[in-house]
Amino acid sequence: MKRLLWILLAIVLLAGCSKKQPATEQTEPTSVTIAPTEPGLYVPGSDQEKQTAGAVRSYSLQDGEWFGLSSVGADVLVTGKNTMLLVSGEQGWATKADVTALSAETEMDTHTTGVGYYDPESRTVTVLDAELQMVTQKVLPEDIKGAPVISMIRNEAYYFNGTEIRAMELTPGASRSRLLRQQKSMEALLPDDYFDGNVLSCRVKDATGEIRTEYFSSETGQTYSQDQDIEKMQTFKDMYFIERMDIYAKQQIFGVRNGEKQSFLLQPAENALLVPVLEMNGVVSGQDTEKGLDLSFYDLTTGKRTAQVVLPAIKAVKAIHCNDAYIWILAQEGEKQALLRWDITKSAITDETVYIGPFYTPDNPDEKGLKECVKLANTYESTYRVRLHIGTNAMKTTGDYKVVAEHQPQNICATLESVKPILEKLRPVFASYAGKGKAINLCFVRSIESGEEWVRFQHNKSWWFLISAKADLTDALISGMALPIESHVLGNSRDYEFDRWNPLNPAEFVYANVADVEPNPKYLQGDTRAFVDAEAMTSISEDRRSVIYNAMLANNAELFQSPTMQAKLHRICIGIREACGLQKSEKTYLWEQYLKTSLAYVKE
Repeated sequence: MKRLLWILLAIVLLAGCSKKQPATEQTEPTSVTIAPTEPGLYVPGSDQEKQTAGAVRSYSLQDGEWFGLSSVGADVLVTGKNTMLLVSGEQGWATKADVTALSAETEMDTHTTGVGYYDPESRTVTVLDAELQMVTQKVLPEDIKGAPVISMIRNEAYYFNGTEIRAMELTPGASRSRLLRQQKSMEALLPDDYFDGNVLSCRVKDATGEIRTEYFSSETGQTYSQDQDIEKMQTFKDMYFIERMDIYAKQQIFGVRNGEKQSFLLQPAENALLVPVLEMNGVVSGQDTEKGLDLSFYDLTTGKRTAQVVLPAIKAVKAIHCNDAYIWILAQEGEKQALLRWDITKSAITDETVYIGPFYTPDNPDEKGLKECVKLANTYESTYRVRLHIGTNAMKTTGDYKVVAEHQPQNICATLESVKPILEKLRPVFASYAGKGKAINLCFVRSIESGEEWVRFQHNKSWWFLISAKADLTDALISGMALPIESHVLGNSRDYEFDRWNPLNPAEFVYANVADVEPNPKYLQGDTRAFVDAEAMTSISEDRRSVIYNAMLANNAELFQSPTMQAKLHRICIGIREACGLQKSEKTYLWEQYLKTSLAYVKE
C-alpha cells in the first residue's frame, strides 16, 4: 500500500557501506571576480517605506537580470545573470561576485558555509565560501544525466548517470564518489533536497509504465516512501510544507516530522502567490490589486493572519525569501527591479479567522464540513428536483459496484458547484420523474473500484448514477440521461409509439439488431443522413438514445441538418414536452437547440 512521505520519514535509516568509485580529476579553479564591498544599498525614504509606514525598506539594484534570493548565514544572496550580490547589515552593504554560467536555471544551494552551483557546460560544481571566495571545484563525469543536487549542509553533490545515483564529496582534495542508489527503472534525479539534505527524490517508472516519485536517504539510499500526488515540498530543519492535488482541491499540509499533520486552509486564487517561509514558521500569500501587491503573513502556530501590507507599483514578483527576521522580495517596480525587505512586526493586523485545521483522511473525515455539504446538497435537491447523495450516504445504494466515499468537503462543494449548470438544464426531466413518484439519484463518490468514471443502474424503479470525482460531470449526465429520458417518454407520451418511429427511416432500411453493422455511407452524411452514427443503426432504442444524447451536446448542429434527422429530433422533442408536461412552456430546452422550428409555446 502506498504510504506517505511525512509518515515514513520516521523510519530508522538502515546502516551500511556503499562501494567507492574514483571521481574525475579536479580541475584548476575558473575565475570568480570579487568586487570591493559596495556602499549600502538601502534607500532611505523610498516610496515603499513612506507608503507602508516603515514596514518595507527598499534596496537599490543595478540594472541587470536578477532572478533569485537565498541565504548565506544572516546575509541575503541576490543572484542574477553571471552575478551574485551578498547583502548584509541594516544598510545593505553588498559584496559582488562576477561568476560564469549563472542563470535562472542554474542548480544552486546555499548555507552558512557558502554557495555551491553547477555549470552544465563544463560539468563543474563550484564551491564559494561565505565571503564568495573560491573554495574548490569538482568536475562531474561525462555520463551525468541532467543537473546534480548540491547540498552545502552535507558538503556533497548527488548526480545521476542513467542507472546510478552517486554522491561526491565537495571537500577540497577529495577524489572519490560513492554509489548511493542503483535502479534500472529510474528516470531522473529530481532537483531538490529536503530536511537539511537528508532526503532526496527521484522519478521512477514501475512495471505498468506509471511514473512515481520516490524519496530516499542521501546517506544510505534507502527508500522512505512513494507519492505520485506531491506537487511541491519545502522543508526547514524538521518542518515541512507540502502542496498536493486531492482531486479538485489543492491540499496544503504542514507539520514537523513524527508530529501531527495539519492543513493550511487558505485556497489562493489562480496565479496568486503562496510561499512558505518556514524559517519564520509562516506562509506568505500575495495578490495583485489596483493599488499594488497585497501581501499577507500567516502564522502556522496560531493559524491566524498576523501581518498585511500593500506594496505600491509592484506587480511581477520573481522571488520571496525569509532569513529569520525579515521577508525579502525581489520584484519588478515600474521599469526597474527592486529588492524589498518586509518587517512584519511593523505591519501587524488583527484577524481572528483561523486558517489551519486538522488533516482529514477517509478514516478520519471532516464531519463538520460534510454536514455543511449536506445542507448545500439539500438546497440543490429542492431547486433541481434531483436526489443527491454525498459522503457515506453515497455508499448506501451502489448496486453491484464497490465505491470509495469522498471525504473532502472541498471536493464535494466543487463537484456541486460544477454540476449546477447541467442540473438546471435537465430540471424539467428531474421534476417530471419526481412527480411520478420516482427519482433520478446522483451519488458523488471518490472512485469506483471498477475504474469507470460513472455508471448507471436501476433500483426500486428509480435511476441511480454513481459519479466519480474524475468524471466529466456534464458529459456523464448528458450521456447517462439519454436512456432515462427515452424510457420516461415511452411510458408517458401517446405521441411516441414504436410504430410511429420506423416510418421516419428510409423506406428500405431495417435495423440490424446486432452489435456490429456495415453502415451505408449515404445514411451518415449530407441531406440523406438518417442516423447519428453506425451504432444508431443497430436498434430502434439505440437510434432514439443517440438522437437525445447528441441533441444535448454543443457544436452538433451539422448532425441535424437533413430532413430525416430534423423529423426524428422533432418527434423526440414533442414526446419530451408531452411526457414532462411542457406543452405550454415558452422556453426552448437543451435538447431542442437544433430544431429549425421552435416548439416554444406562443400565447395567442
